[in-house]
Amino acid sequence: MRVAYVCADLGVPVFGSKGCSIHVQEIVRSFLKRGDQVELFVARTGGAVPAEFSDCIVHVFPPESAKDTAHREVVAQHVAEQISDALESRGPFDLVYERHSLWSAAGPKYSQAYGIPSILEINAPLIYEQRMHRGLVDADLAFATSQLAFAQANSLAVVSEEVANAIMTDFDIDRSKLHVVPNGVDTRRFSPDVPASLPSDEFTIGFVGSLKPWHGVETLLEAFAKLLNDGQHARLLIVGDGPMRSQLEKNSCQPGSVMSEKVHWIGSVSPSEVPGYLTSMDVAVAPYPDLENFYFSPLKVYEYMACGVSTVASEIGQLKSIINHRSDGFLYPPCSIAALASTLSALVNQPTLRADVGRRARARAVREFSWDQVLMSSLATVDQPGFESKAATDLESSGGRCK
Repeated sequence: MRVAYVCADLGVPVFGSKGCSIHVQEIVRSFLKRGDQVELFVARTGGAVPAEFSDCIVHVFPPESAKDTAHREVVAQHVAEQISDALESRGPFDLVYERHSLWSAAGPKYSQAYGIPSILEINAPLIYEQRMHRGLVDADLAFATSQLAFAQANSLAVVSEEVANAIMTDFDIDRSKLHVVPNGVDTRRFSPDVPASLPSDEFTIGFVGSLKPWHGVETLLEAFAKLLNDGQHARLLIVGDGPMRSQLEKNSCQPGSVMSEKVHWIGSVSPSEVPGYLTSMDVAVAPYPDLENFYFSPLKVYEYMACGVSTVASEIGQLKSIINHRSDGFLYPPCSIAALASTLSALVNQPTLRADVGRRARARAVREFSWDQVLMSSLATVDQPGFESKAATDLESSGGRCK
């Protein structure tokens, strides 16, 4: 099957190391494993094309430097127009798969014009995010562009029920083509068999991710302090960096304090290094605060589980369905320092329980959460005569590699 993968988002370097970048790479990788031919139409690569994607044709439409928010919006529209033209010249394709961005309807428009299926992957309510975090000048055009993309796409694959509810509230959408397809994990790369990067006999708690307000690391640090004050022996690995790091360090780890000796600030690491840090942990935490709009499908939680690490997470949003409490992970009320500390304390001296929970988490990740399964779920949402048999035929001819 000949696939056009579109990402017109100026903030997504498709071969970078951000979570959104990893998502792009994993979907493309799963297409390639099926034996599909993939051409990428993107605004940014974030670096050289990795060798494993050398079979892809990559078309890059680098944006010009923007003077301000309004100019950036115009630049993004121009990139989307360039991608639309390139799709026309490079076709025909059997499928267009587009990662939804605020100013592009390129993929769905092309699919409508040529009568081929398109999947629009929706990772967040983008107009809400733009207003909250970056500023939005031409809201009317942003709304109209998104509405056009939603209307013309054959299938809308959203990462969570919360994203589905948000866009259903704001847009006129045919509910029958809206499908929840959560994120996933590379269960070969994230595995309990990966050697630990920082092995230790000391009970190890960890967090992986960016240090931003909506990740709740301050709650984890306070719960860890309580754990130490209650006499437990443990260390904490913070793997990642971000704008809150200096303040978090200043607030929680004063020189000479017990916390300063027990908290290890690893900083930013490459995606290839993350599994080794996860297998260095006995427990991995996703301490999300009680956000009003928690619409995420957190990659970190799938990665924790795939590595067979006991996962402790806030009982919020999609996390409530990803984790079965006390079976393949543990849930606690968001923002509750006492509940998080109590959960961690209970796990310190229960290695058998941790191992059992980790094994079940790993088994569930392999069974339900691989990226290959994510792609197959997305392809299954396409309602167009002949497409399902076409996709199945291509999969069979590839030797069923995505299985």
